[in-house]
Amino acid sequence: MVSRWTAGQQSATACCGWAAHQGPVFCMTKLPAGGDILLLTGGDDGFVRGWRLSEVLRALEAQAQQASRQAQAQAQQAQQQQGGGDAGQAEPQLQGLKPCLAARMPRTESPLGTISLPPAVQALALEGGSEAGPGARATVFVGCSDGGVHVLDLASGAVSPTSAGGAGGHVAGVLGMDHSAAAGCLATGSEDGTVRLWDPRTRGCTRALDAGTGPTGGREVAPGAEALRCLRNAPVTCLRFEQSGSWLMAGHGALPTPPVVPAAPGAAAVAAAAAAAAAAAAGLNGGSLSMWNLGMATRSRHVPAGFVPQAMAVLPAEVAVVGADACLSRFTLGLDEPTRHPLPPSLRSAFGLALHPGTGGMAVGGSGGSVCLLSRYGKQTGGVHFVSDED
Repeated sequence: MVSRWTAGQQSATACCGWAAHQGPVFCMTKLPAGGDILLLTGGDDGFVRGWRLSEVLRALEAQAQQASRQAQAQAQQAQQQQGGGDAGQAEPQLQGLKPCLAARMPRTESPLGTISLPPAVQALALEGGSEAGPGARATVFVGCSDGGVHVLDLASGAVSPTSAGGAGGHVAGVLGMDHSAAAGCLATGSEDGTVRLWDPRTRGCTRALDAGTGPTGGREVAPGAEALRCLRNAPVTCLRFEQSGSWLMAGHGALPTPPVVPAAPGAAAVAAAAAAAAAAAAGLNGGSLSMWNLGMATRSRHVPAGFVPQAMAVLPAEVAVVGADACLSRFTLGLDEPTRHPLPPSLRSAFGLALHPGTGGMAVGGSGGSVCLLSRYGKQTGGVHFVSDED
């Protein structure tokens, strides 16, 4: 599909689109499947759906032939009427495309005893991570808006929950997740301001890391006081394992508004206000990045990003980050000396970052319906702007 964008004369037009979910699509990933490519999408309707690329391309070719016949008929009709003009076209919407997999995620009971709305699928992670080879990737991990973490078996379509509904689970939406084959571990980041580590074999949470800036922040904490952490910690917006599985990189959003300290404040209010003041002094209010030593379960670095990170990719010698800023930021593995590459003005906020393992090229997508293609050196090489029928 990228070759269609870049090689065609109308390179700024998307080649196709189809209705995959009722409501927004929040996440997607792909994996090899018997000589084909399986695209997995997660949406606001609570479903994970699978689409075979070969079926998408067949539907695209069939619709292109039909569109060609219709264009010829319209041209003949226009010639007969001696008028008419080209009103512009949106990308063709593929009709009748059916998913090969459709799995609905169950609702998770919150450890706080609250009742949530039907969950939306907000994060997907393949078994073995994005850098794993085309081996037995039969499992995908799913993170939901109610804090649920589920395991989806791609062969059978069966969904089994982790212990996220019990002790040690998230109490707010899962925003990012990654699996490391080297570490044998699944990591999830949440709006509740914590990073959780999971054992995929036992389906249990093995560690909870407090990502806040307060007295307990930056190290492992025991379950409990989840509601307080939600109030004082910035959300963990994205995360990725380093290749060895010994280190974890995480992005954090803006800190919550500091609580109003009463005339006779309690110890908790004083601690929260002090943590907010310390974070403001360190420049962390606008979003930050952290690096965690998983062997010691401690945070080794925490630096301001200058924007809210929303997607990242860990390369052999650097960390690429995009977010609520029109730039691609490239940090060293030690989170030092960021190099910033400007993105098109239409990408005011980027939500997706994909890395080509062979060329090192990157694709960035976000607000405005735009995708920008960049070389491994950060130079823009192309892009596409999506226009729907409603637009």
